[in-house]
Amino acid sequence: MDTTPCGRLSLIRTLLQHLATSGQADEPWEGSMAIRPFGELESKIMRIVWRQEAPVTIHALTSALNGPRTPAYTTVMTVTERLREKGWLTRVKNGRSYQYSAARSADFYTAELMRQVLDASTDRERALRRFAARLDPREAAALRQALADPPSPAAGAHRSNG
Repeated sequence: MDTTPCGRLSLIRTLLQHLATSGQADEPWEGSMAIRPFGELESKIMRIVWRQEAPVTIHALTSALNGPRTPAYTTVMTVTERLREKGWLTRVKNGRSYQYSAARSADFYTAELMRQVLDASTDRERALRRFAARLDPREAAALRQALADPPSPAAGAHRSNG
């Protein structure tokens, strides 16, 4: 892999060309509204849910959040419900409680935040160049592969362990 400045510039040009030809509406997000970064507790809850093989209860989330500053059960319940209302979680009634699953993947969240930051840039090429300069060779190779063989438009929109 070419890690020289010319090689990185080639990668940036390829990425810009890909962005220009792929369109912006390739992720299924209702109303194409901007997403906000998760708050601290939202992030912790989503990381727990994304790691799970099966849906989780509020009790399981609260137990997993056990630490020096464990939030109250009702706080976890409120934040989890807000994440559901925002479209990040789904829930299914099981007995007297609900079980929650991710509605969108961690990869989707990260990619959408990256897209929004890039959209806010006044000089996309320069921002991409700075970003590429911080990639290690393995990451740059993964980016080249993604540009050469892009995933389907809906890829990463729904739950995956990531």
